[in-house]
Amino acid sequence: MGTTNDFARSLKVSFNELAVSKSLKDYKVKEIDVGTIDDEPFNYVVSFGLFSKASYQTSRKWKNRIGKTAYYLNGIKEFFNYKTYKLKITLDDEILEDEYIYGSISNSRYMGGFPVFRKKDIKLDDGKFEVILARKPKNIFSTIIIVSKILSGNLKDKRISFFRTSSLKLEAPDGVDLSIDGEYGGNRNYFEIKTYQKQTKYLVPDK
Repeated sequence: MGTTNDFARSLKVSFNELAVSKSLKDYKVKEIDVGTIDDEPFNYVVSFGLFSKASYQTSRKWKNRIGKTAYYLNGIKEFFNYKTYKLKITLDDEILEDEYIYGSISNSRYMGGFPVFRKKDIKLDDGKFEVILARKPKNIFSTIIIVSKILSGNLKDKRISFFRTSSLKLEAPDGVDLSIDGEYGGNRNYFEIKTYQKQTKYLVPDK
């Protein structure tokens, strides 16, 4: 259920309740990875920066009225009033320090209704989450290019970092507002994410 439901799309679960109930005999159990942020579990995504607020600031009334378009309209407002974040990100064998406008740590083929990872081999049970980081652009035109590339799944750009990891630590001296599974996750100066392989079970179509 839900307006976009990226996670259900990733599992190829139907949005039609009656269709699901009639075809449960054709479903199978699949084990999926789960993430934790500061030891609290989350389902499939932690994000911050450009467009991430739209998931929890868009009113339910407008989501019910116009569906995904409500997110897009809210996202457009963010586009012209986005913040940048000076971050230090620690991985197993690397430290990244830069100023970013967007970041996501996810275990999903879709983000915000867009097939962001359609050009990538995304596995939901490999013990690793996918990370996208977009560095601060020089001007509005660069921002447009970065956004269009992320939404189209074209992550080959010197301003965009894409990698997989089982854990990371993020430090934000000025704080960063988080979206966790589409809900507000608070403003944090530090958080640690870990991935645990095949720790939850879901019924998914057997095809």
